[in-house]
Amino acid sequence: TPIPGCVPCDTNSDCDDGNACTTDECWMGMCMNTPIVGCVPCDTNSDCDDGNACTTDECWMGMCMNTPIVGCVPCDTNSDCDDGDPCTIDECWMGMCMSSPIAGCGGCTTNYDCDDGNPCTIDECWMGMCMNTPDDSKCNDGVKCTDDTCDPVAGCQYTPNDDMCDNGDPCTINTCDPVQGCINTPVTCDDYVDCTEDTCTPYVGCVYTPNNSHCDDGDDCTTDICDPVAGCQNHVITDEGGSCEGCRTQTQGGWGAKPKGNNPGRYLHNNFDAAFPYGLTVGCTGGYTVTYTSAQAITHGLPQGGTAAVLSSYYVNPTTSDINNVLLGQITALSLSLGFDAYSPMWGCDNGNLADLVIVSGTFSGYTIGEVLEIANQIIGGCSNTYSLTAINEAVTAINENFVDGTTNNGYVNCCTASNNGEQQFNKTTNKPVETITNIQLYPIPVQKQLTIDYNTAIEEEIQIAVFDITGKMLLNLNSNTQKGANRLTIDTNDLPLGVYMLHIQTTSTIKTAKFTKIEATH
Repeated sequence: TPIPGCVPCDTNSDCDDGNACTTDECWMGMCMNTPIVGCVPCDTNSDCDDGNACTTDECWMGMCMNTPIVGCVPCDTNSDCDDGDPCTIDECWMGMCMSSPIAGCGGCTTNYDCDDGNPCTIDECWMGMCMNTPDDSKCNDGVKCTDDTCDPVAGCQYTPNDDMCDNGDPCTINTCDPVQGCINTPVTCDDYVDCTEDTCTPYVGCVYTPNNSHCDDGDDCTTDICDPVAGCQNHVITDEGGSCEGCRTQTQGGWGAKPKGNNPGRYLHNNFDAAFPYGLTVGCTGGYTVTYTSAQAITHGLPQGGTAAVLSSYYVNPTTSDINNVLLGQITALSLSLGFDAYSPMWGCDNGNLADLVIVSGTFSGYTIGEVLEIANQIIGGCSNTYSLTAINEAVTAINENFVDGTTNNGYVNCCTASNNGEQQFNKTTNKPVETITNIQLYPIPVQKQLTIDYNTAIEEEIQIAVFDITGKMLLNLNSNTQKGANRLTIDTNDLPLGVYMLHIQTTSTIKTAKFTKIEATH
């Protein structure tokens, strides 16, 4: 009876069952096909994947060969791959460990192993790894105005810092030299006006003081003045024997006297309301002011003593006990004289206006009385510091004392009328140039990208336009020809920094000024 599954044989080759994972032998005439332990039969390499990333899986002669990869460590997580070397990055990648060297990390055992040759780094060996830490304190060039830092590659760096040299004085340009340290170079103040004294007051800034002596043309028949913007102005004077008949001024004591008989106090109380229907105000727009609303308020407020000072508050009808400022008293007295002169032909000069008489000596030589009063109001109100308090107080006082009661003439002003001087025309009554440019309008205010100027001129002539900043520095200067009548001019202000500016328009006979503000352009 045949034995199931038994294959007869003579030799081993008769027993080949085609399975590479069995041992095929002919034993006692029958085939023995014994499975090889651990052997996996296969047709392709993919049949041999053992799920171990650290073996090379191949199908060789029908059986799988799973050969371990030398040095490969199988893993599930990164922690399985720690090789104990702080200078490698240990990762588990597709089931096998990958240890990548860290650039610049050299294994070390002592701090000496970590010397990078940079004198400003702290070189340490930490857990077998070099640490080279920049230390700014190791860098010091002995120059106080440099920023001393340690670059991990370049070493000590010494960078000049101009801000460390700022001494708070606008009269110096402050820079840091990497060798010498702070250098404070004096500022050169120049308003480009030849007749001003250009100086810099420490911790204040540039000051441009007009000096009439620089304008002396050697001609006794001209008034020589230094205009802080236009420069020297030499006006021809004629009729040197002009009459001052009827000219009258009063001291502040005279105006402050109680009404009695025909004294100035009586004239004040009889005529104040008509001559000053809106009251009398001393000071300036944009600054501080003092307002007197009645003749009695003047009587209580004059005379003023003390020292000349800039107002520090607003006042209405102050008495002599409320404020003690001699400049306030002098300006109030002159304002009353000029106001009454304009109000009544019975007061002041018989020939022309008191305000138009020209000062002939001192700081304000060549200026009219009206111009000096305007300057005084600007100074006491805090809108200008072009002249000192002492200078303006002396000038206003001298005017008030020149024609006291209409019976004296101290010679501080002349009573001349003026004549034509070439192209420049003067009014014979006021001794002032005839204005040929009028009705100036600026827009838009405030300014952003450009400023438009509308104005009228009486004749065809050339005009000069200049823009100054608040320190008096000229920033723009241009000339333009005008036509008789209405004119328009546009100035590009894109390059002007944000701030407040003064615009000056000058012809042969007229100087006009206006203020404008530049703000940031909107989009």
